[in-house]
Amino acid sequence: MLDFALFSTVMGMFALGLRRPFIWVLAYLYIDILAPQRIGWALTPMLPISLIAFLLAFAGWAIGDTKANTKFTLRQGIMLALLGWCFMTLQWVDFPENAADKWEWVWKALVFAIFLPFTLTTRLRIEVAALVMVLTAGPITLPISRCSANRAGSA
Repeated sequence: MLDFALFSTVMGMFALGLRRPFIWVLAYLYIDILAPQRIGWALTPMLPISLIAFLLAFAGWAIGDTKANTKFTLRQGIMLALLGWCFMTLQWVDFPENAADKWEWVWKALVFAIFLPFTLTTRLRIEVAALVMVLTAGPITLPISRCSANRAGSA
């Protein structure tokens, strides 16, 4: 049942993105924070939903978003230089296959961090993205706080 709920949430966000492409950016944030492909066991692990969400978010921005306020900033340039540095150091490592597997999350995070300011152009979008990040982190952090509260009460 949990797997179906996670899968239907992701597919629902993908479907809503057809009307408003910015929702695909929110879907990627949801997938990147919660990682439903690791929680589920049947439907969600079958698809590379993180890759699909990133491609949809990029395509939605490239096709459907106005690029009037889009500018490349110094912060994005620094992150791009860091991405290049990570690539160079990966070439010098003793075990490149193991290091590439270990650093897979770094590539995804840096590329999306460089891309995200292009989509967060209005205050409403920034607030909605922050809300999605906080609400997505809730299912991860609430069980932890509940367990620590139980331990404090029983001691």
